[in-house]
Amino acid sequence: MRTHLTSGLTLLVALLAISTTPRVAAQSGTFQIDTQYVTGLSSPTALAFLPDGRMFVTQQSGAIRVVLANRQVLATPFMTVTTVNDQERGLLGIALDPQFATNNYVYLFYTPGAFSRVSRVTANGNVVVPNSEVTIFEYGNFSGNHRGGDIRFGPDGLLYIALGDAGEPTNSQSVASFDGKILRLNKDGSIPTSNPTTFRTTSGATVTPAGAFRAIWAMGLRNPYRFSFHPTTGAMRINDVGAGAFEEVNAGQAGANFGWPTCEGLCGNAFAVNPIYTHVRDETNPNGGCAITGGAFQSGGQVPAQDADDYFVIDYCKPWVRNVRVDDSWGTIPVSVPIGSTDLRFAPDGRLLVIGNSSGTISRITSTGAASNRNPLA
Repeated sequence: MRTHLTSGLTLLVALLAISTTPRVAAQSGTFQIDTQYVTGLSSPTALAFLPDGRMFVTQQSGAIRVVLANRQVLATPFMTVTTVNDQERGLLGIALDPQFATNNYVYLFYTPGAFSRVSRVTANGNVVVPNSEVTIFEYGNFSGNHRGGDIRFGPDGLLYIALGDAGEPTNSQSVASFDGKILRLNKDGSIPTSNPTTFRTTSGATVTPAGAFRAIWAMGLRNPYRFSFHPTTGAMRINDVGAGAFEEVNAGQAGANFGWPTCEGLCGNAFAVNPIYTHVRDETNPNGGCAITGGAFQSGGQVPAQDADDYFVIDYCKPWVRNVRVDDSWGTIPVSVPIGSTDLRFAPDGRLLVIGNSSGTISRITSTGAASNRNPLA
C-alpha cells in the first residue's frame, strides 16, 4: 500500500510557503497497548462491531472474518467476495445498517475488477444468507490505486462513500466523475434529493452534477482513505492521503471543495476549504509520515468530558497515534502501533482498536492513568 499511496507529484512552491505549523498540546498519562489483542488475520482492512460484542473484520483478499467477544477468530468466514487484491484494491470497507438489529444488513466496499462496488448482504448469525447480495452502487475504475474505499452511515441515516481520484487528479474537480469525491446515498442506492445541486471549482466556475453524479456530496479530494462521524454531534472528519507535501484531515460539509489538485495542505484558493489538520509527508520527520489512514472520534465511558470531542489519526508509515482537539491543537499518545496500520475504531467499552494491515493483527490501547488526566483516555 505504501508504494502506491505515494506519487511523484510535488506541490507548487507558493503552497509550500504557507505556514502549517501545528499547535501541539502537552501530553501526559500512562497508556498500554496490546499488539496481539486479535491475531491470525490476513491483511485486515476495516471492522464493524456487532450489537452482541462480535466483530466482522474485512481482509483485503475478500474474506470477512468473525471475531467473537472472547477474541477467537472463527475458522469459517462470514463470507468471501471475489475481488481483485493488488495495489490498493480489494475488500476495503464495511458498515452495518443502522437497523442491523432488525434487518441484519451489512454493507461492503470492494473491487471485483475494473470497477468499484458497494453492495448489501444479509447476515444469519456468523454466516451470510446465500444469494442475498444486492448491488447498491458501482462504477468503472481501471486504476489500481487511490480507490478510497471507506463506507459509513452518517447521523442522518444515509450511506456515505469515499472515492479516490484513481490517479487522475483533474477528475477531483469534475462533477462528471465520481473520482476524488464523497458520495451520499439512500440505503437502497437511490440519491437523496437533499444532496448539493451545485459546486464551485477551484477556478471559480459553478458546476452542476447531473444524473447519477447527483450522488456527489463533496469534492476535491485525492484519496480519502478513511472518515468518521462524531457519535453525538455528527461532525465529520475526512482523512485525505497527500501527494508530495502534506497529509490532511478535513471537516466534512455538504457542497465543499477541498481543493485537490490545486491545493495540498493549507491553501490560499478562495474556493477551496482548508484542512483543519496536516502533517508533513516526510518519513524522516518525527512528526511526519507517508499516508494518513485510520481516524476515529473518541467514544465510550472512559473518556473525560474535556476530551470527548478528540479525533484520533494514524499514518501508514509511522508508529504514532495522534489526537486532534476541537481547537485543532494535537498531541501524541505515548504508545507505538504496528507500522502499516489502516484503521482505528473505538470499541463499545471505550478502548481504541488499531487494525494492522501489515501485521495481520488488531491492537488495543488502554489508558491506565487517572480519570482526571488531561490526556485523552483511549
